[in-house]
Amino acid sequence: MSENEQPRPTRRATRAQQRSSGKTPAPAPSSGPSALERFRFPILAGAIVIGLVVVGTILVGSATAAPYTCKTQMTPGPVEPAPTPRPETSLAPAPTAEPVASVDPAASIDPAASPVPAPTPEPQPTQRLGFVATDLGRGHVGQGTTVDYLYCPPTSGQHYNVANLAPLRRDFYGPNEQLAPGNWVHNLEHGYVVILYRGDPGEEAIAELEAVVEEAAPGPLSEPCGLKNKVIGVRFDTMSEPYAAVAWDRALLLPELDAAQLKTFAEQWQDGPVTPEQAC
Repeated sequence: MSENEQPRPTRRATRAQQRSSGKTPAPAPSSGPSALERFRFPILAGAIVIGLVVVGTILVGSATAAPYTCKTQMTPGPVEPAPTPRPETSLAPAPTAEPVASVDPAASIDPAASPVPAPTPEPQPTQRLGFVATDLGRGHVGQGTTVDYLYCPPTSGQHYNVANLAPLRRDFYGPNEQLAPGNWVHNLEHGYVVILYRGDPGEEAIAELEAVVEEAAPGPLSEPCGLKNKVIGVRFDTMSEPYAAVAWDRALLLPELDAAQLKTFAEQWQDGPVTPEQAC
């Protein structure tokens, strides 16, 4: 190094001189955008997609959730024995009239003297159809809730409490109108009888079932409720027999369509003695 050359200041000395002179050192040149900056748009798009997938899964799952489950399918239980028929009233023979020598045509006839009418036979007792079923409670749940029933078809249990869906209006519901028991169990709670059929039994069977719903005699509260009767017909596939009739805590299961038995059950068990709510 010659005498005229000045030594080059070190980096440390240069920074010290800048601090002493009040100058702020210029920032070191950047090496480029960070990974987060470079990929922020793909990351954001991925987060949106994941969020949509999660929300869609929740919505689809709730939409396809089963409206009910059954632990087992009900099988026919013990039925009540048929009542013993009462002996029919014997008709006493008419008394033999005393012989009369002659009849005076001019004799007056007493209009009160009429033959004794035959006594009307007393109606014979009818067997109470169906059998007692285990009570499953009567709690209310929100529409769309999956209800778990101990057995199917249920004759009691949790049900929906939605004014426009449960209890169902008095009607016959065809095979294409599948309704969850969460609806019609509410009808049972109000004293209805529900006629159930499995699958689509065909036009002839449907006509017979509709006739049962329309022709069944009214129950004790039908007239006060302004109803023809408190009987509805609904398709229900989760049962061991193709036909059934249910009231609150009582069931009748039939391997074949028997309109007479269904109608008799409907007439016997509308507003039955164990109905929780005597209501319309």
